[in-house]
Parts: sequence; C-alpha cells; structure tokens
Amino acid sequence: MKKSTFNKNFKKFSAAVIAISMAVSGAPGVQESKYAKANVNKGDTLKEEEAVETTIANISTWDDLRQKLELNGEKILTLSADITCGSNDKELINNDTTFLDLNGHVINRGLSKDSKEVGEVISNYGNLNISDNSGGNTTHTIKDYYTGDEIEVKGGVITGGNGVLGSGIHNVSGYLFLDNVTICGNGGGSYGGAIYNEKGTACNIKNSNISYNYAEVNGGGIYTEAGESGGCSLVDSTVTDNIAGKDGGGLYVSSPVGVTFFKFLLNGTVIIKDNKLTTGEKSNLHLEKGSMIGLGGDGALAQIGISYKDDSGTVGDKSFTDNSYDSFVSNLYGNFDYDKVFTSDDPDYGIKQVVESGHNTLILEKYEEPETWKEFSKLVRNNHYYIRLTKDLTASDSDSYIEIPDGSKLDLDLNGHVLDRGNP
Repeated sequence: MKKSTFNKNFKKFSAAVIAISMAVSGAPGVQESKYAKANVNKGDTLKEEEAVETTIANISTWDDLRQKLELNGEKILTLSADITCGSNDKELINNDTTFLDLNGHVINRGLSKDSKEVGEVISNYGNLNISDNSGGNTTHTIKDYYTGDEIEVKGGVITGGNGVLGSGIHNVSGYLFLDNVTICGNGGGSYGGAIYNEKGTACNIKNSNISYNYAEVNGGGIYTEAGESGGCSLVDSTVTDNIAGKDGGGLYVSSPVGVTFFKFLLNGTVIIKDNKLTTGEKSNLHLEKGSMIGLGGDGALAQIGISYKDDSGTVGDKSFTDNSYDSFVSNLYGNFDYDKVFTSDDPDYGIKQVVESGHNTLILEKYEEPETWKEFSKLVRNNHYYIRLTKDLTASDSDSYIEIPDGSKLDLDLNGHVLDRGNP
C-alpha cells in the first residue's frame, strides 16, 4: 500500500472538508453537516498507522471505474482516458470515500433527450471528491441536452445523464466536493439537471462550470433541498445556459416547512446568468418562500439573476414588512453594493438593499406605475425605490416639485414618456 501517497491526498481532502465545515458553521443560522467532519476533526492529524487500506488506480473503462467506486475504503482514482457507459453497464455508485481526478477526461453516461433508458451518471452515498488537475487544456465536444446543439468545453467533464433526480450527480446521503469540474449536457429528470443535493447532505462546488443541463420541473442546473443539517455552497463558479420547465433554470433552493435558516452560500466570483425556462423567460436563481442565501467573499464581481415566488405563485410583494416586500437574501458579509450584484429576472421587479435587524437584506420590490403627478410625488415621498412611467405625467398649477427624501434612492424608468413640471 502506498501510504505516503494516500496520506498526502487524504490530508488535502481533509483540509477541504475542514474549510467547508468552518465556512458553514461560521455563517449565522447554518448548521454543520455531519458529513463535513466524517473523516477528521479540526486539529486532528492522520498518523501513519491509522491509514486504512487504500485503492490507488488509473481508470480507462466505465466498468473499471464502477467497480472501484463500489469498493469499501478510500480510493484515489485517476482517469487515463475518456470513458463512456456501454449498453450493458450500470450507473456509477460511490459508497465510501473517493478522490477522483478526471485528468482532463470525460465521464459520459451516453444518454440523451431521445433515450428510452433512464439513469444518472453518478449517485453518491459517501464522501466524493471530484477534481480536474489537468490544467484544463483538453477540449471536448458535448451536446446541449435540451437543444441538441454541439458545444465545446475544456477540462474534465461529466455528461450524458438522463435521470430523475440529479441527472449528472445525485448526492443522496453523503458529502460532495467538486473542484475545476464541468457538468454539462445532462437532463430529463424532474429536479436538478446537473446536480440534486438531498436534504441533510453537504455539497461544495468550487471553480466549476454547470451549463447546458435541463430539468423537466425545477433546477435546470442545480436543485438543493434545505434541511436540519448539510447545505450547499458555490464558490468562484459559473451556472449558465441551463433550462427548467417550471422554475430555477439555473439553480433552485427549496425551503421545507420549519427550516428557517439559509442553506445556500455564495462566495467570490459567482456567475448565475443566461439560464431560462422552456417558455424563454429568464430564470436564474430561484428561491422558495422562506428560503434565504448568504453571499460573502469578493462578491463584488458576482453576477446573479434572481426570482422569487410564494406558495400561490405570486412574485414578491407579500409579507416581509408593512412596506410590502419580500426578503430573499440576508447575512451578507462584504462591503459592496449587493443591488448591483443581483438583478431581477422579472422585469416588473427590481432589487433593493435594506437593513433589517442589523443585517443587510435584499428584497424584490415591484415597479409602481403612477397615473398622476400627485401619485408619483407620494410614491417618492414614501421612499418607493422603483417607479416606471406608463404615460406622460404633467404637474398641475397646484402640484409641487418632486422632492426625494434625504438618504433615499430612486430608480425611475421613464419608459419613453415625459415627466413635465409645467409652469413653475
């Protein structure tokens, strides 16, 4: 057994596990996943004699990878070729702790929108660390699951899933860590075209790309459930060009009854844009009522489209305060303009940043459309941020000028119309 190689890789993985545990436990309201410390506690060291039997192998076929993943104990696996599932092969199932280096290659389940066979690429029941250490110099041609168009991607790729939950990766009951991985060209299932993260599991996605996936219902790219433990984080990653049938073309965050803390963390340069629904509507990051997310790190460079609906399917404007708007993001950690980082997927709503209970909070606020000069003036005095004209407005002799209160902001869309003070 190559203990020195195992120890080096195990410590590297354990450090990543600890880092995620600290990030999750340090965020208000987020509980640690039991999987985040499954192998090592902070401050522990792995002694030579404590190392268990480890499988270290180069992989060149689907069946070889499947057999190695199902072994008990730690595995350090490296792809030496692109691998594609054969007609008699089964899906890949990880049962224990695995470090898998795609090494610039492709794992392809070989299924498509037209396939009769149903199945995910990988189902995870253990601790699964997938990375690509090739430098991203290899180029592959992959098909967009929904359109069938050919696209070029670089580096290690997971593709060809046609499952029900998480066609690319279904994180069933474990810890999933992705670094420098592209998951694209998967779909068909109801939830999570690329990834489905079950309640109680932990998932960290870093420096990765989730694109050209499809879900028939929610979460064209990623679907993550909230729960009493676990959670999901997205760090310096991109979620683009995914499609969903109903909500969350890019990413869908659920919020089961009774779960009040946020369970999705965004950190660094996160790009969630250019995702849509099958109707063509923009749909990037979608939050269920009561779900919250945290944004931190160098988030000033992030670009995130967002949408929100309550239980009745109504966007925004429901129950957050007497001012009639809904919060969807709280506990923001950086010093930058969050209302420039986030954009509303719904053109009838805009993004507004407020402070509630000492926390920075973002809300979706509906554009008001005043019918008269007086109505317009009242909206401004009452600190309504988003106003759009649908007709020319002219002040009467008794109307006063528009005065924006100190400390207030106004986003006025003239929308091709005239705002006329008239005679002074």
